[in-house]
Amino acid sequence: MKKLLFFAGLTGILFYACTYPTGEEGKTNDSGKNNTATNQTKVVPQPIKKVTTLDSLKKGDTVLITLNGKQVKVISRESVLENEQGENTATGNNLTVVSPNKPCEGETFDGTDRKAAKTSIATTKIVDYNTLDELIATLPLDATMGGLNISTTATSKRVAQENKNVHVKTVWIYTYKRESDEDYHVIIGSSSDKTKAVFFNMEISGLPTSKGKTYAKLDTTRIAFTKHFNIVHCASDYAPEFLDPVPVEITGSLFFDMLHYTGKTKIGHDGMYPKSYWEIHPVTSIKFL
Repeated sequence: MKKLLFFAGLTGILFYACTYPTGEEGKTNDSGKNNTATNQTKVVPQPIKKVTTLDSLKKGDTVLITLNGKQVKVISRESVLENEQGENTATGNNLTVVSPNKPCEGETFDGTDRKAAKTSIATTKIVDYNTLDELIATLPLDATMGGLNISTTATSKRVAQENKNVHVKTVWIYTYKRESDEDYHVIIGSSSDKTKAVFFNMEISGLPTSKGKTYAKLDTTRIAFTKHFNIVHCASDYAPEFLDPVPVEITGSLFFDMLHYTGKTKIGHDGMYPKSYWEIHPVTSIKFL
């Protein structure tokens, strides 16, 4: 039977895999030879992997990456956090991607679901909130928004309840994934403690087709996001999950995800499921703390 031992040191975390004989294993036969001797595998202890970019992560990798001078532990999980196409089907806690688009086909938003709203910025003044909990408390109920029957066509613009720019002083990034519409879907929390956090969605949007003030602002935000995590090329196979959630200050426009509300599909993974279909989409400014 295999047992796993973990040792923490000043310079990192060491992972050991050891095999101990139990039960029938380890007994000797008539010749006095150990039955498990040929099955024993000597494992050399390996330090936790240290990386400079998250692009190289594969499923199950656990790594250390230095962000803003701080070492952050990250585990990589194969997961679909969300998909923007109208052809989604629900399977358990995630979505099965059924889409003609693939991520990494460029930086321009190439989804269809409410494209006009997702690549635009609300026209109102920014409202400040100290915490994510404060913001969530002001949002109309999902059932109220669902009753509006908001169109999910590409030309669907913001409704009055979504026409609001918000600024939240501190939230924590738990995981992100580049999706097929080229958005970076980001799960944020109200606390750095996963057991206490309330989770919410925000989107680092794919860019509008035409250039202008909106394009410039979304492009600046996208560059800040990818630069901080040292995303040097498009990576979409696995979702980095930060075991040390990353604190950020954010500004963006409110958006209600009518597509996923209608399908009653869960967004996120591993217990990080927002309770509402409200989002901040697009994020128009991000500051890493």
